[in-house]
This record gives sequence, structure tokens and C-alpha cells, in this order.
Amino acid sequence: MKIFTSLLFSIFLSAGTMAQSQISSKAVQHLSDSYEQIGLEASDIENVIVDHAYTDDKGISFIYLVQTHEGVPVYNAIMTIAISKKGKVMTTANRFIHDLKSKVASTDTNVSAVEAIQNVAKHFNIETTVSALRTDNKTGVSYFSANELAISEIPVSFKYEAATPILIANSLWPSAFFILNSRIYDPNFFFIIIF
Repeated sequence: MKIFTSLLFSIFLSAGTMAQSQISSKAVQHLSDSYEQIGLEASDIENVIVDHAYTDDKGISFIYLVQTHEGVPVYNAIMTIAISKKGKVMTTANRFIHDLKSKVASTDTNVSAVEAIQNVAKHFNIETTVSALRTDNKTGVSYFSANELAISEIPVSFKYEAATPILIANSLWPSAFFILNSRIYDPNFFFIIIF
């Protein structure tokens, strides 16, 4: 049975080309057509986000979908769909959570984004003042500064992990450096703060 769901497209590559958008649409349509065969419910694929997509040098496109609950991404609930340059779905790797709706314990969090950042600083014995900078309403990511803790903005977003709502403080992007106790740490390092 084909289910037509409202799917949210959010591609975080350069603005995305028309061909890339068509490939992403094909991946989402494949999911909509085959969710039952891979053990999912219709509600499990509502508001899926196309996180990113790329095409390799052989012409194979890889589309990464993220499962959401009430518009909030589920941490590590990722589906990868590979599509050949002829447009045929080659493979699907699925880490979506079956019957997700029944596994969400609460939509409330016990800590604010500022408290999450302060807890990271406290863990490393760093005193800092956390300041809110801005919120990207499209992605739901809020940006903060904590000069004694990080030399770049600290993006923070709310995500679910299985049945527990968590805050994920994505402290670093690849171009950022994180200074702790006067040492520069791996720029690909990030924190997951669970409360």
C-alpha cells in the first residue's frame, strides 16, 4: 500500500542542484513505497528529513534520511539509500526505529541548552559565561558563545535518542577548534549531553 506522507526536505549541501533534488525525491518515494517491507509503520516515516546527499565519482548517489518525532530529529535514526546513475535503488541501510511513537517517553527535557553547555564546562573545570547568539528557525539549532570554552559558536539542538529526549550540544564542526585547559583538542570532537 502506498502512503503519501508529508515529507520535509532539508538538504544541507550547497543549495542543491535540480538533479540532486530529484534523486532525494526518488529516495523519499522509495521509502514511502517500501516502508512496510523494511518493518516500519506509516507514522515512522512522517516528516522524514533529507539530511544530506551526494553523488560519488561513479555516479552513485547516497541519500541520508533522518527519522523525526513531531518534527524533532531522532539521534542516529538514519536511513541511507543508494541510487545508481540510471536511477535504480541499489541498496537501503536502515536504522529507523520501528513504532517510534510508542517509544517516546516524554517530549520534555530536564535541562536547557545553556545548562547543557555549562555542564560541559563544569566537567572540564572551566568557568565560563554562556551567551545566546541566535536561533536558526529552519533547522531549530540555537547558537551560543562561551569564550572560555570554545573559540567558535556552539550549535545546540534538541534530539531524541530512542525513548529518552536528550540535548545534543554539537560543540564542534570540522572547521572549529575547542580549547580545553589551554590545549587544542580534535576539531571533529563533539559532546552528547544526556539528561
